[in-house]
Amino acid sequence: MRLINCTRKDIHLMKQDDNGKEIITIKKSGTVPVFKEITMDVVVVNGVKIKRKIDMDMQNLPQQEEGVVYLVAKVVAEKIKEFGLEHRQDLMVPCDQKKDDEGRYYYESLLSVF
Repeated sequence: MRLINCTRKDIHLMKQDDNGKEIITIKKSGTVPVFKEITMDVVVVNGVKIKRKIDMDMQNLPQQEEGVVYLVAKVVAEKIKEFGLEHRQDLMVPCDQKKDDEGRYYYESLLSVF
């Protein structure tokens, strides 16, 4: 399984196997899913525009690829649900953040989005 980091920063994960534990770094890929709200002006109150969200547009979410898991930010995972993409079993969020003896932060596991 190949992990691709679709967040804005490098992710440090605890890897455990028969040889022990080590912290590995999954470098950011440069592809970050983003969501843009599409709004329309509704009314002006005391000179201030009041807008209403009418839709959302999702950009930069990679296509599913066999053997690949995409690491996404929690906020992105929450928005993906609004788009009805429950079939995307390849999207995961880093979870269980810890700090090692040297003060470095890492994640112990990945959480499936769906």
